[in-house]
Amino acid sequence: MRARFHLTLENWDDDIRLDSNLGGGVLNDIGCYPVNVLNYLIEESPINIQAPRGKSTKEIDTHIAVQLSYPSGILAQFDASFYGPMTQTIDCTNAPTNRDHRTQCSSILIERKRLNAQCYRRTKQICT
Repeated sequence: MRARFHLTLENWDDDIRLDSNLGGGVLNDIGCYPVNVLNYLIEESPINIQAPRGKSTKEIDTHIAVQLSYPSGILAQFDASFYGPMTQTIDCTNAPTNRDHRTQCSSILIERKRLNAQCYRRTKQICT
């Protein structure tokens, strides 16, 4: 399984996401979302995490790629970046033995699209 969350950081000079005193960095800001969706879909917490130092600015991580190992043997990866473009994806085509997780992932994505469509019909605005 793979997950990704990228966005384009516009203001590199004074954006709070780059303030180390506030716990800034891509992992703390948007990296939590892909890891949470992976843990939710796999229904486990990782037992091993590998994250080589990613691209950084002002000693704050601005791009990171992470590999997670789970007790069931599932491997997952995610990456997060402030270098855009805006991207949020989940790829559930991991190992052939992972059919239940792929089905669950597909169901969640279909449900999200259904809820977004209901929200749009109700408000006439794009909902996320």
